Amino acid sequence: MQALYAPGARVAVRDCEWIVRRADPCDDGGYILTVDGLSELVMGKSAQFLTNLEEQADAIRVLDPAETRFEQDMSPGFEKSRLFIETQLRQITPADDPVHLGHHATIYSINVYGPIQPVPDFKHIANLFIPQTVDVCFVHEGRGQVPGIKEEVESAIGAVKTVWNTNGHRDRIIEIGQHELYLFAQLYDETGTDALEARLPALHARQLTDVLEKFAAQSRRLGDLKGQYFSTVMFDKTYAQRDGIIKRDTQFPETPDR
Repeated sequence: MQALYAPGARVAVRDCEWIVRRADPCDDGGYILTVDGLSELVMGKSAQFLTNLEEQADAIRVLDPAETRFEQDMSPGFEKSRLFIETQLRQITPADDPVHLGHHATIYSINVYGPIQPVPDFKHIANLFIPQTVDVCFVHEGRGQVPGIKEEVESAIGAVKTVWNTNGHRDRIIEIGQHELYLFAQLYDETGTDALEARLPALHARQLTDVLEKFAAQSRRLGDLKGQYFSTVMFDKTYAQRDGIIKRDTQFPETPDR
């Protein structure tokens, strides 16, 4: 099966790590990958690879972020990981509602590093669509409701359209320290995971950390009930229409008493 090579994806080719900039279809059924070097040997260099040729030699593989192995920073003062701000942005803002794959779904991170710190202490902002939102978050007064991921806007002719929200808010900035990392490790990682190895969730607003505190305080989890429950969508109207069980029949009454 042909691997999914998307712009923004990282690939290991011939024992070096690269980031994909373009993935153009090739006459042999594969792709021509235009890549930039990331590992020390190829840093600052660009190259092109034929995926079919590299796959036949078993010399290429897509690096899955889910397989990332976390390593604790043991350097004095965490000098190797002086993270100050961590942000997650979409490479392309989707123009419609369906779930997207490939470069339309690529999420990347912009990180700012600062001076040596005695303990981890950084700021996190997720669900960003444009970098300017970061600036707005830092100058915002913190009043009012935190904007969602989408918002409805009304045009001059009265039509309502749902668009991706790029407004900032002070409460979009999540302060991450040792306590929050320990909380994330409790909820998202295996029992006994060190706080410094915790996975970082994409939290939309500061208030969500209070919700996670409530979850972490529960002594019994859904995972403790394995084999004792099953999930179901119950009655799905969309598929019921497709299967002919029900049909859509929108009507408008001619008089108020109908």
